[in-house]
Amino acid sequence: MNIGMISDAAATGDPDRVALIIGKRLIGYGQLAATVERCAAGLAANGVAPGTRVAVVDGGSLLSIASVLGAARIGAAAALMNPALTTSELRDLMQSAGCADVGVAGEAHADRLREAGASKTLTAAEFHFMVSALLFKLPLKQFRCGIYEQSRILRQNAGPTGVHPLDAHVRAE
Repeated sequence: MNIGMISDAAATGDPDRVALIIGKRLIGYGQLAATVERCAAGLAANGVAPGTRVAVVDGGSLLSIASVLGAARIGAAAALMNPALTTSELRDLMQSAGCADVGVAGEAHADRLREAGASKTLTAAEFHFMVSALLFKLPLKQFRCGIYEQSRILRQNAGPTGVHPLDAHVRAE
């Protein structure tokens, strides 16, 4: 077991128990575990391997927390970067930290991470797309079950505004 799996037991035993409070949003252990798994799968699908360092540029969001835990789950390490850094400061920090060409960023920071040298920048939107794309590789019966389950989870996890938790940090102030 590593820190990337820390929420698994609580997610199985009491998935609705509050794991995180981000702004005014309450995030349950079940939702956290599902998001961590999605981030881990997305990072692995983009070539992040054990021992790899991945730059994560965002504020305190579900995306950033799940990316840190998702990276740990696959044996990689997340290097949290200050979202207030300039492009050149971000580039220097990524180089000195030995970060991979793949990084994770909130929508507001994605272009700056790309400009700083991350050839592939994963955002909440890419993680949603990757889950759907991976389902297309499954046999038909598993595909149907996967689509049903993904739709159920998205409906269940969407807040009263219909916004999925990975996108919650992008909401208008």
